[in-house]
Amino acid sequence: MKRAAFTIIEVMFAIVLLSTALLMLSPMQLGSLTRIMRGRGDLQRIYILREKLQELLIKPPKKLKSEAEKREKPQTEINVTFHEIIKKSQLKEFSRDIVIARVDGTYQGRTQTLVTFLPKPKEDKL
Repeated sequence: MKRAAFTIIEVMFAIVLLSTALLMLSPMQLGSLTRIMRGRGDLQRIYILREKLQELLIKPPKKLKSEAEKREKPQTEINVTFHEIIKKSQLKEFSRDIVIARVDGTYQGRTQTLVTFLPKPKEDKL
């Protein structure tokens, strides 16, 4: 009596086919993991920038001067700049009371920026 079974050639062909499929999928998996890790680092830096903005909102600076700060963990360079509202802007009527604060965070050549409005210090008001 002859049993129905796979030959050794068929088994080897199936193994080669599955191995090829797995080898094709592995670079996609690696790329996906790399993007996830990069995105995780970006989120961490955005939270650091938001923290800096919150500091500015809670305790506005007495003088509007740019400042730079370096953080070690995670290694990030933070730059804070202040900008007046331009005269052509539709927000020009608020230019006496508010100023634009821009926080830039740089890590490995990549820069992320957050912007908010801050009240002007009393000494700068007209």
